[in-house]
Amino acid sequence: MIRWIIAVLLLGYAWSQGYPEFERAFLAQSPALIAARAELETARLKVQALQDDPFASPFERAVAQDALRRAEAGLKKVYLDLKRQAFQRYAAVVVARAQLARARAWVEQTEIAYKAAEIKAKEGAIAAYEVEKARIAWEDARLALAKAEAQLAEAEAVLSRYGRFEARTIEDLPMPRDLAVERHPNYVFAELDVRAAERAYRAALGPDTSEQQRNWFKVRLESARSRLERTKTSLQAELDLRLREVETAREAVALKRAALEARRKAFTAAELRFKRGLVSKLMLKQAEFALRSAELEQVQAQVALQNAKLALYPFAPWEAGD
Repeated sequence: MIRWIIAVLLLGYAWSQGYPEFERAFLAQSPALIAARAELETARLKVQALQDDPFASPFERAVAQDALRRAEAGLKKVYLDLKRQAFQRYAAVVVARAQLARARAWVEQTEIAYKAAEIKAKEGAIAAYEVEKARIAWEDARLALAKAEAQLAEAEAVLSRYGRFEARTIEDLPMPRDLAVERHPNYVFAELDVRAAERAYRAALGPDTSEQQRNWFKVRLESARSRLERTKTSLQAELDLRLREVETAREAVALKRAALEARRKAFTAAELRFKRGLVSKLMLKQAEFALRSAELEQVQAQVALQNAKLALYPFAPWEAGD
C-alpha cells in the first residue's frame, strides 16, 4: 500500500514538471552542448598547462588564451541556441492547447447554428442555401478541430522524448541586463580573428619573411579589422531592433490581457443570462468562442514576448556554468 502511494506521488510530481525541468532535460541530451563543453574543458587545460610550463612562450600562451575565449563564446552560442529551441518546443504545446480549446468552441457554435438553420428552413424562415452555408461552416470547424488535435499530439510527442511534462502556461523568462555588442559570440569571434591576424603579421616582420608575404599578412589583418567593424555595426543595429521588439511585445501582451479580461466578463454575463433564459445557447457559445479566441491571442502574445527576450540573451553577460 505504501509503495503504491509513493508511486502515485512520484507520478504526480513527474506530470507537474514545468518548463525549467524540461529545459534541463532537453539540454542534458544535446550532443552539441556536450561537445562544446568538452572543447571548453580542453582549452582550459591547455591554458593551465602553459601557465605551469616555465618554457612556454608569450605567443603560445596568448594563442591558448584566445582559444579559450573562442571556446567560451562557442559554448554560449550553442547553449543559447538550444535554450531557444527548448522554449519553442515547450511553447508549441501551450499554444496547441489554446488552439484546441478554440477549435472545440468553434465546433459547438457552428453545430448549434447549423441545427438552428435546419429548423428555420423547415418552417420556411430561411432559404436552403443558408442551411448549406451553416453546414459548410460546421464541417470547416470540424476539420479545424481535427487539425488542432493532431498538432497538439505532435507537439506533446516532442516533449515526451525528454520526460513527462504538462505544458500549460508560458514561462516568463528573465529580461537580460547589461547588454552590449561586445558580449555577442559573433563579435568575440571577429575580435579573435583580428588578434590572430595581428600576431601573424607581427611574426612576418622579421628578416626571414619576404615583402610579398608581409603584404599578404597585412591585407589579411586589414580584412579582419574591417570584418570586426562591420560585425559591430550590424550587431548594434540588431540590438536596437531587438530592444524595440521587446517593448512592442510587452505592449501587445498588455493589450491582449485587457481584451481577455473583457471577454471573460462577457462570457460570465452570457452564462448568467443564459441560465435566466434571456439569451440563446448559440449566443452563449458565441461568447465562449470569443473567450477562447482571446485566450489563444494572449498565449501567442506571451510567446512572442519571450522569443523577443531570448533574442537579447547573446548580448548579455554569461558564464560557462550558466
